[in-house]
Amino acid sequence: MWEFFEAASLWFPWSLGMLCLIGFSGFFSSSETALFFLSPTELRAMRVGSPAEKAASDLMADANRVLTAILFWNLLINLTYFVLGVVVAQRLATAGMATAAAIYGILSLAAIILFGEVLPKSIAVVFRRRAAVALAFPLTLTVRVLDPVTPALAEIANSLRRMFWPRLQAEPFLKAEDLEQAVEALTDRREITDAERKVIHNALDLSDWTAEESMWPRGSYLTLPTPIRWADLDGRMPPGDFVAVRAGDTTEIEQIVPLRDLVDVTEPLETRSVKLVHVPWCARLADVLQELGPRGGAASVINEHGETIGVLMLEDLIDTVVVAEASRARRILRREPVINVGGGVFHIEGVVSLRTLSHTLGVPYDFDDDANWTVGGLIADQLDRIPVRQDTIRWNGYELRVIDATSREVKRIAAIPLKPPPGIDGGASVEPESGGVS
Repeated sequence: MWEFFEAASLWFPWSLGMLCLIGFSGFFSSSETALFFLSPTELRAMRVGSPAEKAASDLMADANRVLTAILFWNLLINLTYFVLGVVVAQRLATAGMATAAAIYGILSLAAIILFGEVLPKSIAVVFRRRAAVALAFPLTLTVRVLDPVTPALAEIANSLRRMFWPRLQAEPFLKAEDLEQAVEALTDRREITDAERKVIHNALDLSDWTAEESMWPRGSYLTLPTPIRWADLDGRMPPGDFVAVRAGDTTEIEQIVPLRDLVDVTEPLETRSVKLVHVPWCARLADVLQELGPRGGAASVINEHGETIGVLMLEDLIDTVVVAEASRARRILRREPVINVGGGVFHIEGVVSLRTLSHTLGVPYDFDDDANWTVGGLIADQLDRIPVRQDTIRWNGYELRVIDATSREVKRIAAIPLKPPPGIDGGASVEPESGGVS
């Protein structure tokens, strides 16, 4: 032991340098923890606080830049620390103190872990706001020193991420499911009404619904070639309150004429046409709303072959949000698309979406990216042909039976529970009610 202290010249100067490096390591470790533990609410409050609070908030405005700088300096400090530790251990071993060299190596490792990582991070978690404010100015200086090489480091990090983790995605701070649970809690506590709850849920569902689920399918709206005059409409407002303008001799459309706010009907209607925005059939309604929001109008929904399969109006998106039980089929047919005929049996139009059907029947359904979105599409996919009357499939505890169909599509089906509810005779009628399907 005395021999070790007598050889202080071999280890003491180096240990002072290692002690300073432990302090720098603790500074960057505590800075990282304190800043990244601040909540969005705390960061917003710090934007209008003291200069040090504003500095901390400004740092977190570009979190990737701050994290890159902290990790760079921490790595540099730790590598230097371990190099010095190896030098001291080698000097002690050369002097014939192998045991002291081994103990010195173990203690230096424990010191950097305890005082350079664990203890600073633990303190920063408990006093995150105070620590962030106290460390903001010196951390800003170290970040700015590294700014000239930060873009190169970011490119290297992005390249490595694409090479080894191509599907890595940033985790959102708050998921839609968390918001839905919060809305349900507010409803239970009667802080919002049931109608408000449904509107909020509809708005959150915009990130799940696709353009194909809410569009006006081709054939459900009126398409005319130019010139288009009011007399061509026979004095009736067409479905959707718009006319699609046919492009030349093709069946494709590039424009529509909104008729709801039309005043002057003496000139050709195509002069009031609106150019369509093209979106893929799988585009989420949230993205379509972002595209249409600043300009209004409508979007043409195209399939994987570039063909127009439908039109989606901005009014349809608004209807999806504000109507408690939004339904594309109800807008197209202008009547209820699902009818309870008794005995647990439902008559359902073929254009009804599977999302609406699963909600009406109270059954779960997993929507795949390439799923058939309508009841008619589901039956055709299961049968692998165009369905005809009396064709049946089984789906989630129900028998889906075609009760009205044409050579091109399913008009109406009956959803019959495979196990009738207790006390209900299973022989409920599945014939279409009088009037048929228009």
